[in-house]
This record gives sequence, C-alpha cells and structure tokens, in this order.
Amino acid sequence: LAETGELEVTDETIQDYIADNGCCNCRYILFQVAEDATEEEDAEQKAKCQAAYDELKELEGEALLARFQEYQADNPDGNTEEFSFDNSTTLTEGFREKLAELEENELGMTDKTDYGYFVLLRLGVDTESIRSACQDQAYNNMAASWADSAELVTTEAYDNLEPQALCEHLLALQELMNQAAEDSMADADSSADPA
Repeated sequence: LAETGELEVTDETIQDYIADNGCCNCRYILFQVAEDATEEEDAEQKAKCQAAYDELKELEGEALLARFQEYQADNPDGNTEEFSFDNSTTLTEGFREKLAELEENELGMTDKTDYGYFVLLRLGVDTESIRSACQDQAYNNMAASWADSAELVTTEAYDNLEPQALCEHLLALQELMNQAAEDSMADADSSADPA
C-alpha cells in the first residue's frame, strides 16, 4: 500500500500526526529532591539545577548538546538518552507543560516537580520513528474503514453448514496433524541416535 501511494506519508501528514498525538523528543537532567528532603536540601538541588541551566543557556548547537550530555553522564539522577513521548505517556506534572513552552533546540528549567527540578532540552522529533507510527495509524484507519464498509453476504453453502459436524471434522484433522508431527519428530530422534 505504501508503494502504490495509498499510504504515502508526507511532511504535512507527519506534522499533523505529531500535533494530534503530542509527540515530543527531549533530553533532561534531573536534580532529584527526596520526599523527606529538608528545605536546605531542596534549596541545594534547586541551586545546582539553576547553575546548570545558567551555564547551558549560554551555549548553542553542538556545544550545547555536548555539554548537556556531560551533565547527564555526571548526574546519577539524570537520563543519558533521548526521551520520546506522546499524549499517552504519563509524565510528572510540570515536565510536559514546561517542554510544551519550548521551541526545538531550546533549553528550559521546571519549577519543583514530584521528583525535583529538571533542566530540559527540547529536540526535533525522530522522523523515521514518527513516519512508521504515522503510517501504522493510517493503515489502521484504512482497515477500520474497510471493516465498516464491508457487507457480509452468505452463500447457500454457508447456510447449509452444520457447525457441530464442521467442528468435529476440524478437530479430527488437527489430531491427525499432531500425530504426524509427533511421528516425524520420533523418526528424526531415532535416526540421530548413534546407537
């Protein structure tokens, strides 16, 4: 269907899919604050987050990404991978909202969340994975449309079927196939036996 053009995914189709599904891609650095943290511990993590944000916002492009990745690698609470998500992904309150405010390749810092403070770097969405997901959705929509428009028509042969007899016949065939498979395996085992 893709080769014939019926499931062609255009740049416009992908952009619509991204918008409709809330697709996003980012990196983050978490400055974790434990539930039982003291005000001083909370303030210390917030200050670390602010310092990282202040340093990173002075950088751009490859330099920003490289330094961001260094922070991730040095921070045991952080994430060293890109993180993609959509509307179905559960995120802590404040994370998605802050990221939604950012443009691609823009940096942001959250207020305190249930996990602590985040420095976020919004990235471009991976078009290959999005293209595949978009195509899957288009196919599912097409298949649903086919099912909705299909008209079930029975023939005289169908009307004359006896379900009980058909079921018994199918079970008997299945039993014959199972027995044939067992016999074939037994023959293979005996021919492989060096004794």
